[in-house]
Amino acid sequence: ALVIGLNKWDLVEKTSGTAGTMVKDLHHRLPSLAHVPIVFLSAESGQRASKVLELVDEVHENWKRRITTAPLNKWFEQVTRRQPAPLYKNRAVRLYYFTQVRVAPPTFVGQTNMPIEALTVAYRRYLMNQLRASFDFAGCPLRLNFRRRGKRDKTE
Repeated sequence: ALVIGLNKWDLVEKTSGTAGTMVKDLHHRLPSLAHVPIVFLSAESGQRASKVLELVDEVHENWKRRITTAPLNKWFEQVTRRQPAPLYKNRAVRLYYFTQVRVAPPTFVGQTNMPIEALTVAYRRYLMNQLRASFDFAGCPLRLNFRRRGKRDKTE
């Protein structure tokens, strides 16, 4: 889990959009950290120093968050209906269910009808971004794993 603290903020010449420009530049340079909270602070003056600790506590709670299977599967059904998984070798990739198997870091497992490589990096990123937006996992790395459903796993 991560919080970014940009120190020496008291020494920066500021205009009305300085912080926004810096955040935009940071996200452009490090897009994988776009979900990480950023706080501008000054250790010397104490400006926003308490905000850092608040954010650390918040991110720690996100790190330990557990989502029960029922709301997670309701969410999963909605996001996969809105944006279905791409075809794999001209066949539809079915995603059956999704569950959280671990916290710290939050780890999720989904079941599919195709091999793991059927789910593209872009689609996995889509699912991670939707998880973060829906369940507030700001500042936390998420682990998404998928398993191919075997014949003995089918319930008919």
